[in-house]
Amino acid sequence: EISKLSDIHLPYGASQHFNEFVIELPYPAEECLDYLERFGVIGGLDLSRWYDGWNHRLLISTSDQTSKSDIKILLNHLSKWLT
Repeated sequence: EISKLSDIHLPYGASQHFNEFVIELPYPAEECLDYLERFGVIGGLDLSRWYDGWNHRLLISTSDQTSKSDIKILLNHLSKWLT
């Protein structure tokens, strides 16, 4: 579902994903996380903390405790942030 959002790229889309995956954003991941935090949404990890040049990449993680509702909320807020 997240790949359907405009301007979000899955740099490792062809590889298998389990509980974690990376998205590439058109704007800095830090800005996205700040936006999501205002709504109480934990959006993931800004990968620029560990990798130079990855300031537009975000690591998203899910678990068996992540509900479909949680995912819809994240997608909704990401969509609003992108507009």
